[in-house]
Amino acid sequence: MKIYSNDCAIIPEGFAEGCQSLKKFKVPSGCTHVYFDAFSRCEKLKTVTIPESVIKISDFAFVRNNDVPITFIVTPDSYAEKHCRKMHGAVVKYDNTTALEDFLSELSENSDTVVK
Repeated sequence: MKIYSNDCAIIPEGFAEGCQSLKKFKVPSGCTHVYFDAFSRCEKLKTVTIPESVIKISDFAFVRNNDVPITFIVTPDSYAEKHCRKMHGAVVKYDNTTALEDFLSELSENSDTVVK
């Protein structure tokens, strides 16, 4: 069942609240807000990827009753990184695709070395 479209601008209040089958979620690129209780009580949720386009995450968007941490995959220095680092028990990792692309771009701009 598809519960959102790739061109959504927000993840609304109560979006997947209490969903016990949700294990991972990728916020669509271009989405700007994740609202209150959007993923609260999703006890099996382990991984959430949040794009750089997100500029607001409500404080209670990811509230849970268990102590199992959620891993947030974010862009370095983004709003999502700053917000998620303040969340109790959250694990923050960088989006490897973005980090790799940035690294290779910087390497090619500052070096005569060809990366294959």
